[in-house]
Amino acid sequence: MVTSLLLAAVAVLAIGEFLLFGALAEAYRDIRQIREAAGLLDSPMPVDLAHVAGNSPSSCGLDPALDSATGAVTVFLDKFAVPAT
Repeated sequence: MVTSLLLAAVAVLAIGEFLLFGALAEAYRDIRQIREAAGLLDSPMPVDLAHVAGNSPSSCGLDPALDSATGAVTVFLDKFAVPAT
């Protein structure tokens, strides 16, 4: 008796989670469509760095601590970016 009640409860919870996952996927799809319509999709694009290739970061106006760094992440902001206040 108790086992069948627990099995039924687990089944109901599994169905509920499946429905919630579907709703979340649909919300993400709607958000993507809104971003597409507004032209706000992020897309990678090449950046021409030929004029600074081989130079140290400090010679290009960056922090001198980057001269000895083995790796770094660069973030380019779009014209729609709002500066932090």
